[in-house]
Amino acid sequence: MPGDVSLRLAWIRALAIVVSATALATSCTSDDRPTPRLPQRTYVIAAVGDIACDADASAMPSEEGCRPGPVARAVESIEPDRLLLLGDIQYPSEAGTVSYESFDRWFGGFRSIWAPTPGDAEWEGHVEGYFDQFGAAAGPPGGYYSFELGAWHVLALNSQDCFDGDGCGEGTDQYEWLLDDLDQHPAERFPCTLAFWHDPRFMWVEWWRSDDGPRGPVPAVRPLWDALDDADAELTLGGNAHNYERWISQDVSGAVDPAGLTQFVVGTGGRQLNDAGPAPRPAALASFQDDAFGVLELQLRTGSYRWQWHSAPGEPVFQDEGTADCR
Repeated sequence: MPGDVSLRLAWIRALAIVVSATALATSCTSDDRPTPRLPQRTYVIAAVGDIACDADASAMPSEEGCRPGPVARAVESIEPDRLLLLGDIQYPSEAGTVSYESFDRWFGGFRSIWAPTPGDAEWEGHVEGYFDQFGAAAGPPGGYYSFELGAWHVLALNSQDCFDGDGCGEGTDQYEWLLDDLDQHPAERFPCTLAFWHDPRFMWVEWWRSDDGPRGPVPAVRPLWDALDDADAELTLGGNAHNYERWISQDVSGAVDPAGLTQFVVGTGGRQLNDAGPAPRPAALASFQDDAFGVLELQLRTGSYRWQWHSAPGEPVFQDEGTADCR
C-alpha cells in the first residue's frame, strides 16, 4: 500500500506539471495575452537643420544669416535628450571645402546626444568628411539608422539617396531596410513613430515654385513617405527650406487627411532664411514663419507628443505649440 500511495502521488505531481505547462503555453499564445507595459517617461527632442557656414562665421554679415551661435543657445535652453540634425549641417566654404570647425564651435557640446542625417551639403562630394565627423552616429555606410526613445521608434533616413539613379524605392537597400525595421518595431511595442530626413515631402518656400505657383510634393522621397504612412507613423521632420513650417495630417498628395502623416520643416539653424512660397498657401500648411532662426522642441510621451517652437535669442518672437495623440 505505501508503494501504491507513493506511485499515486508521483503521478499526481507529474499531471500537475503537465497541466501547468499547458496553461502557460496557452497563455503565451492566446489572443487575450496582456498588452506589453509601455515606458511612461517623456523624452525631449530638439530638431533643426541648415546650420553652419564656413569656419569663419563672422565672414558673412549677420543680415545674410550665418547665426548658428544663438540657435545653439536655444537648443541648450531646451535641455534635450536628443538633438536631431536635419541635414546641411555644415555648408562648404567659397573654395568648396567642408570643415566642421564652425559647427563644432557652437554645437560640439551636444556630441553625446546628436543624431544627424545628411543634406546635399554633406553628401555631394563630402561623404567621407561627414562620416569622419559623426562616425557611427551617422549610420555608415548608407547614412540611415534607427533608435528607440521609450514608447517611440525614431528613424533617421537619407533623402539624398533618393535623388541618385536608383532612387530609394522598392528593391533599393534603404527601402528594404526601412520595411524590415518597421516590421521589427510593431505598434504594440512602439505605438508612436517619428522619421527625419533632409528633403521634406512638402515645402512652401519662394524658390520651390512652378508656373508661378507652389511646385507641389517632392517626388523623389515619396517611397519613404508611403512606407511610413502604411506603418501608421506619426511624424516626419525635414529641413532644406530655410524657414519653419508645420503641416497638419495629410496624404501623400498633400490633401488634408486626419489619418495621414504630420510634417515639420525646421531649416532655421542659422545659415540664412528663405522667403515664403508663392500663393496660394497650401491648405495643409498650418503654421509658417520666415523671420526667425530657432529650433523645434518635441516632447515624446507615451501615446502622444507636444511641439513648441523656440526662437533663438535675439530673434523675432514667434509662437507655435500644441499637443496631439499618436494614431
